[in-house]
Amino acid sequence: MVLFLALTFSPYFIKTSYNQTMRVYQIDKCLRDGQIPCRWVPDLGQMYGYPLFNYYAPLPYYLGEAGYLLTHSFLLAVRVTFSLFGLVAYLFVYLMAPKFWTAKKKVFLGIFYSLVSSAVVIYGGTGSLGEIAVLALIPALVWALRRLICIPAEGSVLILSLVAAISVLSHHIIAMLFLPASVVFLLSTLLSRRDFKQSLKFSLHSNFKLFKLSLASLVLSLLLASFYIVPLILERDYVRSGESGLGYIYRIERSGADFLPSSVEESSVKPTIPRYQVLTGESQIADYQSGTNWISFKTETKTHSIIRLSQFYFPNWRVLVDGKEAEISYKDNSLGLITFILGPGKHNVEARLFDTPVRDLANLATGLGFFLYLAGVIVQIQPLRRWLSYYLNGLFR
Repeated sequence: MVLFLALTFSPYFIKTSYNQTMRVYQIDKCLRDGQIPCRWVPDLGQMYGYPLFNYYAPLPYYLGEAGYLLTHSFLLAVRVTFSLFGLVAYLFVYLMAPKFWTAKKKVFLGIFYSLVSSAVVIYGGTGSLGEIAVLALIPALVWALRRLICIPAEGSVLILSLVAAISVLSHHIIAMLFLPASVVFLLSTLLSRRDFKQSLKFSLHSNFKLFKLSLASLVLSLLLASFYIVPLILERDYVRSGESGLGYIYRIERSGADFLPSSVEESSVKPTIPRYQVLTGESQIADYQSGTNWISFKTETKTHSIIRLSQFYFPNWRVLVDGKEAEISYKDNSLGLITFILGPGKHNVEARLFDTPVRDLANLATGLGFFLYLAGVIVQIQPLRRWLSYYLNGLFR
């Protein structure tokens, strides 16, 4: 509550919250338009659109959408989400505090960390939800990993994998920093355990079990986050980037230009020209409509015409003319805009961004991860397990 009130009356936060509210607004448009998961945002990049959430961690903005549905205010939704991560930071710092500390000390440490981390992001960073997520989720990850070490069981696997997946989907830099750090933490913990020194045989058995559970947590968390992390890595060359190779993953966004399609010359990006242009020929366009990742209209074309859409090309944008895919061009202009040819006659035209095989596979992997996680939760909750067993026995009797 203290953090929420501070954000409400902070003029600096108001100045830095435009990007955050705009991103929540784009998520809202995607969900209402059925683009799930949201990858392409239509109103950024000078209204040409670009694949922001193919490369920028989306989860804080999905949480912002939940806040918007509750408050009906995008700005208030951002503040609520920011406060939520502050609460997460407080909670897990409290849980991580030494057991011999008094409750007052734990409360003070949690509040101190929460307020300081929020102040660092608001006044020292960009005020982004992703940055506060990093500071909030690192204590959560350490707590979940320590819990797995202390209680090496399937329930701990579910907790750690969920926290890890949430962390990756909140800020991809966590994935690159936490993985090696967690390996070091695990090894140092295993080597310091008494059973390792007292009984090598018992130690090998218990440590191997912990290793298997840790690996299961890693695999499950990566499956849950696959819809984001796989395209981030395998399709990194599709957008403009100041770095090449895996170094791209470490880079924190500096501007919207980081995610412009690679065919676009950054210096050419200016406020949007008309939504479509008839470059040559004689063609009348009517009933123009557009969504987050699609455009449709009708034409009455008298002579062969070249049509250009004010839409950046990105792999798997396709143009369908009367239901048949048309050949498109985008290299003939510095903006990489979609261009195609229409023959004489009346036509129904639709342009749409389809998923690539990489994105389809990533979506399927996340679906598999969700199914496995749900099955694990059902197995862990005894009443659900009993109900499911009773139902299946009755079904196959």
